[in-house]
Amino acid sequence: DGQLYAAPFYGESSMMMYRTDLFEAAGIEINGRLTWDQTLEIAKKLHKPDEGVYGICLRGKAGWGENMALISTMGNAYGARWFDEEWKPTFDGEAWKNALDMYTNILG
Repeated sequence: DGQLYAAPFYGESSMMMYRTDLFEAAGIEINGRLTWDQTLEIAKKLHKPDEGVYGICLRGKAGWGENMALISTMGNAYGARWFDEEWKPTFDGEAWKNALDMYTNILG
């Protein structure tokens, strides 16, 4: 019919899942959206590796974008974009620096 049709081959969403029992036991309530700073503080409160409880688990399967998908999510949270309106890379901008600082703080 002369028309070009296309469908996305991939899409993903980012979300936080958490164990309500651990949050309740620690007296942590979530009301609305969390910032990454708030997420890190909660993770620190819950982190008890000697009891087999780790405060945060970031996505990651060896060989499957174990870091870059999360970096994009964090970048979005800090207002970062891969390119500006003229398609110039912006990865050296302040928003990316803030996102990557938070990422390394979480890993640290």
